[in-house]
Amino acid sequence: MFRNLLASARCLQGSRPAALAVLGLIALSIGIRLALCFELRPALVEDAWDYHDFATHLLAGRGFQHTHHGVDPPFTFRAYRPPGYPAALAVLYASIGVLPRAAMMMNVFADLLTQLACVLIAVRCVGRWGAVVTAFLLLLHVTWTPSLTTESLYSALFAVLALLLVHAGTPLRKREALGLGLALALAVAVRPTAMLAAPVLMVAALRGRSSWGRRALLVVLTGLPLVLALGAWGARNHALFGQVVLTTTNLGDHNAPDFGIHPERTFARLRSQGLDEAGIHRAFVALVVQQIRRDPGAFLSLWARRSADLLSLEPAWELDKVLYRFSAGAGDGVEDGDTWLRRAYRRSHEQYGFGYVLAVTGGLVALWHRRRVGFVWALIVVVFVAHGALSRGDMRLAAPLYPLLCVLAGGWTLLGSRGAPSASGSGPADERLSRVEPRARPPGPARAGRRDRAAGARPGIPGRASAPRGARS
Repeated sequence: MFRNLLASARCLQGSRPAALAVLGLIALSIGIRLALCFELRPALVEDAWDYHDFATHLLAGRGFQHTHHGVDPPFTFRAYRPPGYPAALAVLYASIGVLPRAAMMMNVFADLLTQLACVLIAVRCVGRWGAVVTAFLLLLHVTWTPSLTTESLYSALFAVLALLLVHAGTPLRKREALGLGLALALAVAVRPTAMLAAPVLMVAALRGRSSWGRRALLVVLTGLPLVLALGAWGARNHALFGQVVLTTTNLGDHNAPDFGIHPERTFARLRSQGLDEAGIHRAFVALVVQQIRRDPGAFLSLWARRSADLLSLEPAWELDKVLYRFSAGAGDGVEDGDTWLRRAYRRSHEQYGFGYVLAVTGGLVALWHRRRVGFVWALIVVVFVAHGALSRGDMRLAAPLYPLLCVLAGGWTLLGSRGAPSASGSGPADERLSRVEPRARPPGPARAGRRDRAAGARPGIPGRASAPRGARS
């Protein structure tokens, strides 16, 4: 894995114009994001306030909890959000103080990690100039940088997971399997829907020519970090609630509106019955499952619609009502006026329609040229298809997939590559790096005999072969 990563980095360095273009785009990207962080106002509302409150409670030593004052009397949640992002915020606050704008700065570094990971993926999958296209599209992907929620951090972890997967060997080594499992566990700690990528990692663990015992070991090592993480979190929640909660307690009420269940009224009714947080969550899930069993066809239709909504070009509620109107808005009692940077930011989502088209077509071009984009496509397709079963879909929830789509968009640069599509590896250095190489077959006795006869050996008389053809003048 690490040799492949170094090979990708050296391949990019092999073309000075491409390397300078990538570095310039990344530097410009950081500058734009820093300008946005100082220009826009931190928006500690809705989900952002939940994460901030969890982090401040952790910082104060009161444990992982959040008090919701939107109900009477206030209700304290202890597992309503996954712990990864609040823990990162708590570490940040402990280092430089409880400054919400510092969380926006953390997003800048997360976006930088995303860009570096995707550029290296692009070098391996679609070549150097494909990496330039990827860096350019990610330069414009600033929509979620000012958000005080999980999008930037989760996108970075998901991109690192894809980076390790694309550069892993075949078959996997033990440390590669553990590395993939650790990256998956960290991503799940920030957003549990990352578990949808687990089947792709299992396929990677089963690839290659090795014994079934070794394949089983690689599968175990890949899943071990996630099992340990969920086990520790579930044990903690069992000690609090008397029942196991492996992820969060908001899965039920998050999905409730799509199944005709009113979240606030249902929460109040269940709370009045004396149920605690885990009991309310279980009751919500039971209501959702009941609706699914009552009309499976309607659920399948809803599933398809929610997955398709991941590609919606309409701004998500959090983007339109929170980031555009509050963080980057003007008027409505806001003292500071409008600026060109804020106006440009409020139109940042308009790029995604073009990006989606470029990504799908570029990804098909990469497949035609037999580039190593199989795992990138697999992550995107598996998460896209399965997402609708667990959650609604919108532009915000599609945020971690967009950097990988930017990688596929770089496939358009292959149209100018020399030679017809093949797997011979006879092209330039970046093409040889990203082509799918056919697996070499070990020479058997029959194959070796044919090769010897073709080289001039006399059958049945060992040691009398003539010089190989490559050695003749």
